[in-house]
Amino acid sequence: MMLDRKIRSFLNSFYRIPYLVPYWDEEELEAFLSPPRDAVEALESELTRRLSASRVMAVSSGQCAIFLALKSMGIGPGDEVVIPSLVCRSALAPILRLSATPVFCDIAGDLNATAETIEPALTEKTRAILVPHTGGKPARMAEIVEMAARFRIFVIDDAAQAFGGDHGGRFLGNWGDAGILSFSAGKLLMSTAGGVLILSNPNLPAPPPLPAEPFAVILGRALRAMLRFRLRKHTFPFFLAFDRMRRPVQQLERPLCRMSVQDAAMAMVQLRKHHEIQARRRGNAETLIRLLSDVEGLTLPDPPGHTFTKFIVHVGSPGPCREKSPQVLALHRFLESRGIEPEFTHWPLHLRPDLAQFLRSPLPVTDRLWKGLISLPVQPWLGPGDMEVTADAVRGYFAT
Repeated sequence: MMLDRKIRSFLNSFYRIPYLVPYWDEEELEAFLSPPRDAVEALESELTRRLSASRVMAVSSGQCAIFLALKSMGIGPGDEVVIPSLVCRSALAPILRLSATPVFCDIAGDLNATAETIEPALTEKTRAILVPHTGGKPARMAEIVEMAARFRIFVIDDAAQAFGGDHGGRFLGNWGDAGILSFSAGKLLMSTAGGVLILSNPNLPAPPPLPAEPFAVILGRALRAMLRFRLRKHTFPFFLAFDRMRRPVQQLERPLCRMSVQDAAMAMVQLRKHHEIQARRRGNAETLIRLLSDVEGLTLPDPPGHTFTKFIVHVGSPGPCREKSPQVLALHRFLESRGIEPEFTHWPLHLRPDLAQFLRSPLPVTDRLWKGLISLPVQPWLGPGDMEVTADAVRGYFAT
């Protein structure tokens, strides 16, 4: 009995303020169980209208969308694709799948690649640039597209973390030659999986028709999503251990399939809730910024244009390191001990021994900043009271 109480106490300590819980209710469940037959076409039509896009294709994942974008550009063996090192490693899999060569570039202080950080990575073999918007902060796409045009290089606008964001009056995902969106776990809008390919360059050929996902795969993924997020209180430690296994990037390859009608129907429900989800995230982020703006040693995200898919802060003095700084590790433990679940940001890919070969030049800003990055919870199920508890805990850590 005492052991049982200790286990329950351990589990409960993670989830007073959880980092990520999908903003789902009965509408998403009904959409999954009884999806319209034309859900995929309806989603494509709605995104075309909302984003003022030319060609939209709903696929099984954001990774699948990246692969199709690169394929339509004719990327293959001998070609180089520039990508920031501070990015989700699954974004690398499509490049390797095409036998192309990824080349890592540096970032600026807002954690995004810029024209200035990309240009040193360019060579005569560079064919494309993949530009993510880290955490939902828009990258300076106009400058990147202008620079790429001078070198006759394709640009993929990776808006997986920035749905609905814009730069210069144009929706993210709609810049450059192609763009991608994602509805997978951890994104602003979520179904059980799914991605979107946007082809803005009229000279790029449309991808061939894709097969449907087997229903067993869709059902298994939905059950994992429910276990992982809706029942997170009990399953988190097991999934945490699985996530921290460093599998080779090639093992992260996803099937190339059409988006399922189940995921498309859920995505349509999420689209109807988009403004509510965005407003709640932004409200939570603004509350944290107001309550933490005077904390010395803590750098907060810059709000303009930010979707706050992630609320990434920097802790301590920047400096080179191959591990997370002791300060940020201590803050992580401190918050967890108070029932607040933070999240570490991506490990820079160039620091992985199996990927170091793709580093051509130093990445001083990435090396200086990444070790102090940590993300605080602002997901839409949370509210002002949760933000006050989180801010009090962060202030309490810095006061010790």
